[in-house]
Amino acid sequence: MNIDEIKEGKTVVITKCDDLRLLENGFVPGTKLQIYRKVYGIISVTIRGTIIALRKDEYEKITVE
Repeated sequence: MNIDEIKEGKTVVITKCDDLRLLENGFVPGTKLQIYRKVYGIISVTIRGTIIALRKDEYEKITVE
């Protein structure tokens, strides 16, 4: 499942990430991720206590369950 399919406020677990920069920023498999806000093709997520905004080309590389 991709992040854009998840509703705001839901918490999911990362199962796969195909972007080295995102992996370096903590988007590693097994990490909990909460969808904070979705606005104009940008999705803000809360991960490890930090809110990070992701563009479409970034969040498409993250698979969650």
